[in-house]
Amino acid sequence: FCSHPASVSTGDVDYAGWLQKKGYPISNICTCLPPKWKERYCVVKGGYLFKFAKEGAANPKGLPIQLDGATIEAAPADAAGGDDDRCLMLSTVRKVVVLRAPTPAERDEWVRALHVAKRRAIK
Repeated sequence: FCSHPASVSTGDVDYAGWLQKKGYPISNICTCLPPKWKERYCVVKGGYLFKFAKEGAANPKGLPIQLDGATIEAAPADAAGGDDDRCLMLSTVRKVVVLRAPTPAERDEWVRALHVAKRRAIK
């Protein structure tokens, strides 16, 4: 059971913007295939990271990531499957999510914003 906000309105959003989510064509069954990057509009709100297919969508894609129990870090360049310094990684007990920002500077801003939201959620 995961209790999280049922919806994300535009008010009280801590941080938002476009990131790419690393996935695999066959639901992580075979990592021998090259990763597939999916565009997601991401919203940090209330201690959670929500991922949407498009900005303004009513329902998030998948379950939100609870930040208070997550490890948040700039990912090593090989996490993207090559030499890419735009990635960040969120690790929870259940999974690891690799996200890619448009630039290294934006990646650093996302890491900072996620850490701030995590500290607020823990208080």
